[in-house]
Amino acid sequence: MSARRKRKKPSSGNHERWLVSYADFITLLFAFFTSMYAISTLNEAKFQRFSGALTTAFTQSSYDPANPPPIVTGSGPSIALDFQRRFSGRYRALEESMKGLSTEYGVKLLMARDGIVIRVPGGTLFKSGSAVLNPGAESVLSEIALSIKGLQSSIKIQGHTDNVPTRNKTYASNWDLSSARALTVLKFFVDSHDIDPAIISATGYGEFRPIESNNTPGGRRLNRRVDIVLAR
Repeated sequence: MSARRKRKKPSSGNHERWLVSYADFITLLFAFFTSMYAISTLNEAKFQRFSGALTTAFTQSSYDPANPPPIVTGSGPSIALDFQRRFSGRYRALEESMKGLSTEYGVKLLMARDGIVIRVPGGTLFKSGSAVLNPGAESVLSEIALSIKGLQSSIKIQGHTDNVPTRNKTYASNWDLSSARALTVLKFFVDSHDIDPAIISATGYGEFRPIESNNTPGGRRLNRRVDIVLAR
């Protein structure tokens, strides 16, 4: 008697499971192309400014006073100025030479669209309402003069005040006071350190270019300043 082979019953598994993997693949593919489209629609103008800043920063490999790196102008992003600050040979040289002034007297070095700014607190140089240099102010200015002399750059001395009206007969307004202070610094540079008068100028802006609010004592203190701008 021969044994009959039993036929295997057809499998009842799901034959459409491949659709799940296929759907996942399509979803990932859609996400990929969406990301690529988003990248392709970046603000081209911002990208160009950023790219230009990088190029300038990394191609200026050494400090050359006769050929300083260009300063970013226009309304470019602040990151461009940060790259200029970090990689400009002239900026680094000034930063190194004025470390002591920054620590002891609060002198700040900034990169702005106009050029490199050496910001000196007004209280370091002058008493309230006065354009006569404080005792010790000459040593601060002398150190700055020695650092900037020979850089072959035009120098702009800019005087600034807070918005508190002047209370003396010598200066009728903050404009007069800020102009007199800027001129005092200019004359010191020229008379004491032989800086070329043809490349230096003095301007008073009074209270009209504040860097902080004049509504607080701290803000007014910061607004009272002299900016020494090494123009590009």
